[in-house]
Parts: sequence; C-alpha cells; structure tokens
Amino acid sequence: MRRRDLPGLAALCGHLAIPLYGPLSPWWHDVKAGTWTEELAEHFRITHRDLKFASPEEGDQAFLETFAVPGHPLTCIESVHKPWTADPQATLAFAHEKGWLGGDSASHMRDLFGLAGLAIPPELAHAPDHLALELELLGLLAEQGDPESVDLFIAQHLDWVPNLAAAAASKGGVAPFYRALLPIVAETVA
Repeated sequence: MRRRDLPGLAALCGHLAIPLYGPLSPWWHDVKAGTWTEELAEHFRITHRDLKFASPEEGDQAFLETFAVPGHPLTCIESVHKPWTADPQATLAFAHEKGWLGGDSASHMRDLFGLAGLAIPPELAHAPDHLALELELLGLLAEQGDPESVDLFIAQHLDWVPNLAAAAASKGGVAPFYRALLPIVAETVA
C-alpha cells in the first residue's frame, strides 16, 4: 500500500468529478466559466491552459462531442471498458466481452452506493459505474481516512482509467479540455 494524502485526494476527486458529469452537474456553469479551473489550480497547484473553454458554449459542445456522439470511442462508464462479468459460469453469449453496460462493475457500484446510504442520481441510474460517480465515491472513502479501502476501490474500479486517458490522447474528436483533464484523472488514481 502506498502512502496517500487522503484529505487532498478527497477534495481532488470531488473537483475532478464535476466536469465528467458535464451538463448534468449543477456546477457545470463554474467549469464553463473557468472558476473551476482557478479553484483546481489554487488548491492543488495544477495549471493547464487547456482546462479552460474559450466560451461557455464551447463547454457544452466539448462534452457532447467527446462523450455523447453515438459510436464515439470514449465513454466514462467502467463496464464498457471491462468484460461484462468475471464469473466463469456465466452462459450469456456476451458475458466475457467488453463494450456492454452493466455487469459486475455496475452491480458492485450500485451495492456500494447502497451500503453508503447514497442515491445514484436518476440521470446516471443506467450507469452506476460512471467515472464521475466512482470519483465521488473514491473521495468519500478518502475522506473516511482508510487507505486500504481507497487502494482496494482503485484496484477494483479505477484500473481502466489510464486506458481511457490514453484513448483520449490518441483518438480524434476529443475536445482539448478532456484531452487535458483525463490524464490528470489517471494520475490522481495512479
């Protein structure tokens, strides 16, 4: 187990989750206005000029182009990046394939939210293993100060994030904002 700054990790996870919710986030206007970047830079000494939009309208467009275009290769949903189940007894034709919503990771996240007494936002009920929700839960675990729980959660649910960041760097159609943000998310969970 590595030593972590758990209070710093808790705050950072909350900040990083906001733009991944996109227009679903009540703080999305702060991201588009640039105040989110100023807070992030101030609190965590992160500076990156690409973490700002030229205009508020560009923020909505960046999110939609990066994550909401049908057939686009980037998604912030863990289950799409992993085999649907690790159960060797599963008999569904797609059970061990990647690219499907739901499965083991979504079920486990739904259980973890329930155990924590938290509700999954209705907008993401179809994807309880969305990266924004996973960052929020990681932040909560870090806030509780248990490094073993933090490390276990990262190993179980965030091991796919470096691949997402690499895909964002190599694929077209990814807004500069998210091309810059996803490596920071990957570094945070690493």
